[in-house]
Amino acid sequence: PGHELRNPLAAMISAVRVLDRIGGRDEVAMRAREAIRHQITHLGRLVNDLLDIVHVTTGEIALAREPLNLATSVQRSVSDLASTGRLERHVVDVRAEPVWANADPARLNQIVSNLVLNAIKYTSPGGTIRIRVIGEGTLAIIGVSDTGIGIPPRLLPHMFDAPPRGEPRLVHFRGGLGVGLTLVRRLVELHGGQDEAFSDGPGRGSEFVGRLPRLAPAKAT
Repeated sequence: PGHELRNPLAAMISAVRVLDRIGGRDEVAMRAREAIRHQITHLGRLVNDLLDIVHVTTGEIALAREPLNLATSVQRSVSDLASTGRLERHVVDVRAEPVWANADPARLNQIVSNLVLNAIKYTSPGGTIRIRVIGEGTLAIIGVSDTGIGIPPRLLPHMFDAPPRGEPRLVHFRGGLGVGLTLVRRLVELHGGQDEAFSDGPGRGSEFVGRLPRLAPAKAT
């Protein structure tokens, strides 16, 4: 059950807060506590993503949809990430036009956050992350591109898949479980959309695109 995974993490976070209060200002200790906090946060995100993948796969997630201006929603998601300090080592460029979709705000935030965090993971400090929101015909498009390590052509069709057994090179390239992109695929599909990965090859950056059904402006008001 989810609480059996989350409760120990919550206890560890509380313990770190206690250490912050009583641990003094020794630089080494402060760095150690910050490292613990960072890893707990990362582990908590992985646990949440894994549980959400299970819930989506088993049909246990029901979307709370409403008409959303994706430009506003995406900018809010990026601002939330920026407030955590996760974006401060990269150049982040957001270009969003007003495009509406019938979407779940919380799940849309997960989609955007996971795409941006994936780009950060594979882009060296000083690199550029570009987030775009545009409308094309009946589609509302969210794209996140980067100037990072790029993707070998043979792996492009599999970037949103859970790493299959017997593919150690894919697991190595993805840097671990790769559950963030898998969750993106499940959530985009749950919204009736599709996703795709693009890259000109290793060392040439990549782009991840989610396409959702576009909501006509008349229905959005």
